[in-house]
Amino acid sequence: MVAAQNIVQLRQLLAQRFGGVWSLPEAPQPKPAHYIATGLPQLDEALGGGLPKGNLTELLCPIRQMGSGLVLRWLVQQLSCRGLWLALIDGLDSFDPAGLEQATLARLLWVRCQQAIQAIQAADLLLRDSQAPVVVLDLRLNPAQHLRAIPHSAWYRLQRLVDPTETALVVLTAQPWVSTAQARVELGGRFGLDALDQDASGLLARVQVKVLLHRAAAQPAEPLVAHAS
Repeated sequence: MVAAQNIVQLRQLLAQRFGGVWSLPEAPQPKPAHYIATGLPQLDEALGGGLPKGNLTELLCPIRQMGSGLVLRWLVQQLSCRGLWLALIDGLDSFDPAGLEQATLARLLWVRCQQAIQAIQAADLLLRDSQAPVVVLDLRLNPAQHLRAIPHSAWYRLQRLVDPTETALVVLTAQPWVSTAQARVELGGRFGLDALDQDASGLLARVQVKVLLHRAAAQPAEPLVAHAS
């Protein structure tokens, strides 16, 4: 009884302070598990179905490993084949589109940056638009000192922006940087001279996937909703 009276009083106080009729949100419900498949079986299995929508996934791609660029190109091609867009934020202008078909490039939004902070700002703008099913932020080659300069609040802001959307945000890094990642997966595998004789599918089958972090998405606090009286 006391709790009910407190809620009524809170509503009255909010109405007096801000005007309108306010309603308190219902208890947040768990998100349905929606994923965007990458087409790479070992990665999709590791993530429980693919890239989770409305969440931030960090793909750890050590520079010494040679499979990360191959995985990125594969993802671009797979989404294009399914009629989906991919927004690639190139943190150090290193992406090479050579060899990709025109139909694939037509579904790629390529944002070329020179610094990590520019890439973060571009991700912020793209997530506010929330039109691309997948946004990839590639920071693999950006200097570590530049990545250290990114405030933790920037990662929290990106997670908050992607949370209410159907977009999957993927950050490619050479070492763990993203404090708000809901999943962190390391890609591994070295390719020797024999790789020259294999096609892309054969090389991708050799990419090793190791799950370093996989946690349920945290439910953000719901705002109070005002209805005009």
